[in-house]
Amino acid sequence: MWKTVRTYGIPLLVCAVIISTFIGGCAEPAPAPDIPKEILIGDTVSYTGPYAVFGGVSSFGTEAAVEDINKQGGNPR
Repeated sequence: MWKTVRTYGIPLLVCAVIISTFIGGCAEPAPAPDIPKEILIGDTVSYTGPYAVFGGVSSFGTEAAVEDINKQGGNPR
């Protein structure tokens, strides 16, 4: 069995590696994505309904993050 692997398997593996290297090397690089001027932030907070009691508490983190980003030069809301 090992003689068969050495006879056929290893050369096939070497050919596959060489061919995939050539194919992968010929591919065009992906274009750079456009950088957005604004970042949209969404929040899932209940302001109505049975969970509205927790709405003001859970939105505190998002509001604090927006304030921190704006202090560092981000766009104001």
